[in-house]
Amino acid sequence: MSSDNGIYVLKTRTKEGHSHNFEYRVAHAQGIDNLYFDVATGQHSQDFIPEETYVYFKECQVFYDEGKALTYAHLLAAQHSILEYGVSILDHGEQVFREFTDEQLEAYDARIEELIRQHREDRER
Repeated sequence: MSSDNGIYVLKTRTKEGHSHNFEYRVAHAQGIDNLYFDVATGQHSQDFIPEETYVYFKECQVFYDEGKALTYAHLLAAQHSILEYGVSILDHGEQVFREFTDEQLEAYDARIEELIRQHREDRER
């Protein structure tokens, strides 16, 4: 059975006016490919889906130094006896990490559930 997990370092561009160019967030996660699956099209995207990414990385400490983020990632990796994908960098230096309110996430989840329902009905026809 696959554990489908890893330690992921998400690299994103900082917001305008910030003194650093990039931010790094580190998380232990499973099913990281969910960040790239667009339910509306049924296709994987090169860019991450902002709402999905927020859910995975919202609680993470933000680093502004890649070396410190990687050091932390390897410390985190040492805490896991099974780590299928090891430590990986998700380089999205062109994208900005967006934050969402609970209400925005609930609306997003409702849209996704509706799309899944529609896809299911289409398949059954």
